[in-house]
Amino acid sequence: MRNFKTLFILCIVLYFIIVPVFALTSSEEYIVNAVKKAKPSVVNIDTFGGSAFSESSSPGIGSGVIITKDGYIITNAHVIRNARNIRVTLHDGKKFFASVVRASSDHDIAVIKINPGFNLKAAVWGNSDSLELGQTVIAIGNPMRFTWTVTVGVISALGRNVNARGIKYRDLIQTDAAINPGNSGGALINTEGQVIGINTLVYTGDSRYSHAQGLSFAIPANQAREIAKELIQKKGFARLKPWVGISGVDLTSDMAEQYGYNIKSGLLIVGVMAGSPASRAMPVPLMRGDVISNVDERVIRGVSDFKNIMSEMQPGAKMKIGFWRNNKKLETTLVIEQLSQ
Repeated sequence: MRNFKTLFILCIVLYFIIVPVFALTSSEEYIVNAVKKAKPSVVNIDTFGGSAFSESSSPGIGSGVIITKDGYIITNAHVIRNARNIRVTLHDGKKFFASVVRASSDHDIAVIKINPGFNLKAAVWGNSDSLELGQTVIAIGNPMRFTWTVTVGVISALGRNVNARGIKYRDLIQTDAAINPGNSGGALINTEGQVIGINTLVYTGDSRYSHAQGLSFAIPANQAREIAKELIQKKGFARLKPWVGISGVDLTSDMAEQYGYNIKSGLLIVGVMAGSPASRAMPVPLMRGDVISNVDERVIRGVSDFKNIMSEMQPGAKMKIGFWRNNKKLETTLVIEQLSQ
């Protein structure tokens, strides 16, 4: 009994010695809780420069912030510039291709749209006009593809004017929170988890002052939100471009004989983009090596026939595809999406 009491007392003493060592400080708790609140509203953005009918090339990276639960997302215009396809990854790993609603190069703000089929967690915005020097801020983004990286700093200055990328930025928030390629378009938040800025650029020095550090800049939330609101109100696409996310070549009789295909002509799929309509076709996703022989009962002899049918389709339409796999005829259906821009 005495040993039991001694052991019990020892455990209590150890508890009060060890637990404080691992407990978060009040400032750490603020940061941890702020990140938990804001992270679901921050997205990763991957951009690709391929053609409408091919696998993409020239990949780019960035971040974005969800501004409405139905899928409107704010980012920097330079993140999606020259992108033919834009893929958005949510915090839970779900991926969607996005369309460009509108972009303002002068302000380096763009709005893109995904259609997730469920309600997203829209960001909570703070008042960037009430920021103070020395205030703790947190950057969340996708630097160098290190997804949902969190960096912490303070507001170093307000109202900064910076000329970069041919843009005259005005009234930027300066912070020493680390920002790298891929952070652009992501959230700068306060310790309440409110978005108070859109991370936009980092200054690394010029010919006179090289290797600068801790000079990161964000567009104030109030400014960014107002521009995004105007872009959404003026939304509209100059031209809707249907897209399914495959690349292919004509299947010739020589190829059919060489690879043992029963079919003598068609569209031989040589690539399917991950997360594309083709990869999500039901009940059978399309794969590399499949040969498309007909679309909506129309015969497909090669790439040209498929392109002609695509030119007549609209984003949102269903496409019934007949194809061959391992010399077996199969059918599947996909929903055409819009090429990002």
